[in-house]
Amino acid sequence: MVACLCAGHFFAFVDRFLASAALSSIKGAFGLGDGAMGALIGPAFALAYMAGGIIYVAFGLSADGRAIRGGILLWTAGECICGLAPGAVAFGLGQIAIGMGQAIFIPSALYAVVNAGDRVGGRVSLFTASSTLGRSLAVLCAGALLSLFARATIPDQDAWRLLYFIAAMANIVLLFWMPNSVNLAAPEAGERNASAMGWLFRDGHEALWIMAIALPGLILIQAVAAWMPTLFARGFGHSPAQAATLIGMVTLATAPSAQLFWGRCFDRWPWLSRRPVTAISTFAIAAAFSVVILTGLRSAVAMLVMLGLSNLLLAAASLIGIAALQLRVPTYHRAAVNAFYLVLVTVLGAGIGPYFVGVLSQARGAAPWGLAHALGTVALVVAAAALLILVARKSARVQCSPLQSLS
Repeated sequence: MVACLCAGHFFAFVDRFLASAALSSIKGAFGLGDGAMGALIGPAFALAYMAGGIIYVAFGLSADGRAIRGGILLWTAGECICGLAPGAVAFGLGQIAIGMGQAIFIPSALYAVVNAGDRVGGRVSLFTASSTLGRSLAVLCAGALLSLFARATIPDQDAWRLLYFIAAMANIVLLFWMPNSVNLAAPEAGERNASAMGWLFRDGHEALWIMAIALPGLILIQAVAAWMPTLFARGFGHSPAQAATLIGMVTLATAPSAQLFWGRCFDRWPWLSRRPVTAISTFAIAAAFSVVILTGLRSAVAMLVMLGLSNLLLAAASLIGIAALQLRVPTYHRAAVNAFYLVLVTVLGAGIGPYFVGVLSQARGAAPWGLAHALGTVALVVAAAALLILVARKSARVQCSPLQSLS
């Protein structure tokens, strides 16, 4: 069951990052600037994810097979809409369907994975590693396929559309696999999602601090993932396919393995679960400065090495955040609280990070390395935000110990 759900999480992130991998081609097809393209791959998806999360909580959807299969079906339909889109508006509608479908699927899948055993860090790291694996393979495979399509003389304006149809076919296979692999029981009637929000804002103060301190690093993850292939292509004269392949290879080699490594560390080093706010802020600030250094480099090899280091640090911040959150939330509230957290992550991460990098880059016009300066600026803002949240947490002196039992 865990393998099946992690496979679904993997495909979700492959589909989510296809637009980033083929960003240059989609921009050319629709005649968009950096700012408009950033809005399509950021706020359009993020707001749709927020709507899906609200539906999940408000209608009491739970971790059962219907929510899982329904979510997959909805975002697969979005893939088909993107592939057929005649213009930017239709493409945005496809992104909306993808976002809403994933907002329904992912909280249910995470709930089932977390409650499948005793070692929270290890199981959460399997789930999060599947997303980073999907993100990196989306870039890598898209680059390889675009190169293959170019050699087959398929026009660039049609090649990126084929990527979406290939992704949709993979989702259909997953959809047929899922009913025979997942049989989840819904929470009891007295444990519906509505009461979880009341608990969170009344008694879940420590969970809220963990969410807050994890968000800056997650914003930076989304910004780096969305714009690094384009930055590499512009800075070093590579084609979009070559740049996507190189960035994808580095991310594939570092991000998933880093998630698994930090998952084991979380289970073995008790201080990471006892003091998650301090640990997350430390890794997030270090990662932000590594991205600042990355954007100042003018060597392709050095930039790829620094990207690998940034992935290692960002993986620590994100993994500790979601694993520590599970220990602060009662079992019967986890599905809804995770849905709320994932909405925050997507709206602020996918919505703010890529969008503001695009806006800042466009504001610099044709300035050399303008995109690099924009990404570095966002990284500095992330570091400042993480530091401010840490100081606020210290000042508030909220004392809350993790639950002694996962049940």
